[in-house]
Amino acid sequence: MQPMHLWQLLLNNPEWALVIVGIVTLFFVGWQAAATANSAKATEFAARATRDSVAAIQKQIDLMERQTEATEDAAIAARKSVEIIISKERARIQLEVESPTIPSPDDPFPIGQVGFRVRCHGTTPANIIETRIWAQITDSKEPYRGDTCSAMSIPSVLTPTPEGIEGTTALSYSDQLISDGVDICDSVRRKKLFVHFYGRIEYQDIFEAGRTWIYSFRYIYEPNPWSVDDGTWTRCGIPNDNVEMEVSRPSFGR
Repeated sequence: MQPMHLWQLLLNNPEWALVIVGIVTLFFVGWQAAATANSAKATEFAARATRDSVAAIQKQIDLMERQTEATEDAAIAARKSVEIIISKERARIQLEVESPTIPSPDDPFPIGQVGFRVRCHGTTPANIIETRIWAQITDSKEPYRGDTCSAMSIPSVLTPTPEGIEGTTALSYSDQLISDGVDICDSVRRKKLFVHFYGRIEYQDIFEAGRTWIYSFRYIYEPNPWSVDDGTWTRCGIPNDNVEMEVSRPSFGR
């Protein structure tokens, strides 16, 4: 019996050809499945690595945000501490008014005046920039809103002292009252005439260059019914007439 070649076997037995084709097909299908599984594992590994990287970056971002917030909180706390120190130590101007001196009808020199005392509170001096002051007798309780004012005679640098700086300003009133022989003192006592005292002081503290404060004041005199010399000064006008506030230069018409 002569040996048969593979092609002769397949030609004479076609069912063997189908078996061989099936075996080859199963081999390629198995190889492709294994390759697909390996690719899926690689993709899953890459996705996991990317996810881990993103998580690590997010942790760094969260840490940086917390550090930034901590830095901002520390800066805010430091600024507040500085503001507290400045508020405690900086100069603050205050003014006290004395009873007015009102001339009598028979006074040969009918010149009235109002005395005052300016004090610098705090532990540091105030650099005085400009002052305005005015004292006036009128027939109205309404505050005078004119621009007529005089300067105070106080130092350009006001240091904190218990006694402060004393000063006076002339008391203005109509010459008609004198020529008519009006008893101004009695008219003030009976509240037919009213004494006004107002002004402001512009100054700077030593902590921040250019930071300017204005201390404004406006008073009306409430006389004693029995003695004009024993009255009291009462603040009057709108709220901004009696306040210390920080302002931006220029001021006083500059």
